Amino acid sequence: RNMSDRASLLTQSQVVVGAAAVGALATLALQLADPGLSADVGSWGLHGLISDGLGQCVFASVLAAAMLVWWPSESKQRESASAAACPECQRIGAAMDSGEDPEGDLGRASV
Repeated sequence: RNMSDRASLLTQSQVVVGAAAVGALATLALQLADPGLSADVGSWGLHGLISDGLGQCVFASVLAAAMLVWWPSESKQRESASAAACPECQRIGAAMDSGEDPEGDLGRASV
């Protein structure tokens, strides 16, 4: 169950990244073929939407989708709690039990 939750989260994240790529390419294509740059004054209103608004909408949509995918849930909290309680898990970084500086140079200004 734990691995299937992780696989589902990874798949959903990949879908969000794929949608972001498609949205970015569509925005780029529309910006390159901007009809608002024509001499027709009536189409100038589209220029602001395509040059500024479309990219902002794509970004906001991707951000919202990523936030929904990574929204905290019971299964994710259980998984992080079980990972924190794992005594045989590999520790990354140096553990300092005391508040002392092992090399004695903490607080010294480097010249």
